[in-house]
Amino acid sequence: LVTVPKNGRKIDLPRLTDALRAALAAGALEPVTCAYEVVEAKPVDFDAFAETYAFCGEALMVDAVAAEHCEILFLHTAAFTDARIEPALQDKLLRRLLAVSMRKNLSLSQRIFCTTPKTVRGRLLTYFSAQAARSGSLQFEIPFNRQQLADYLNLDRSALSKELCKMRDEGLLTFEKNRFALNELPE
Repeated sequence: LVTVPKNGRKIDLPRLTDALRAALAAGALEPVTCAYEVVEAKPVDFDAFAETYAFCGEALMVDAVAAEHCEILFLHTAAFTDARIEPALQDKLLRRLLAVSMRKNLSLSQRIFCTTPKTVRGRLLTYFSAQAARSGSLQFEIPFNRQQLADYLNLDRSALSKELCKMRDEGLLTFEKNRFALNELPE
């Protein structure tokens, strides 16, 4: 078990792995690739990192930085089949791991859906429509600042800001920082 402070050092992870990392605190890990921040939703109270690499026996291609104070448990994949470990504990770990994997799969699918349109406006409208549907309202907050939103949508920040201002001037939406209000749902 390793304790890592918020905004702490990069977590040194081996490049070859047979262990998954379970972050045991809220907002624990932010994957980082070559110092470029990968934007992902923060974990709730349990998250796993490198589980896909561990179970598939692949080389680990990313590092991690602590986004919040957390404890990280290095857990070998053999623990899921080790007869010495209580079946109830194995079942609980597998259920949590499955829930984490499903949440990550959904998140990646949503991001792919939002980055499919070719235009900046198309990506923004797709993302905002999804946020409106998720919140059940045409008014919603997003979990990103402008740079993070640009990164999430795979856009240049200045192009994103320019398009947001155009959309505001055309009366499609209003916004202040990370709070947005659509005047109507896009078709």
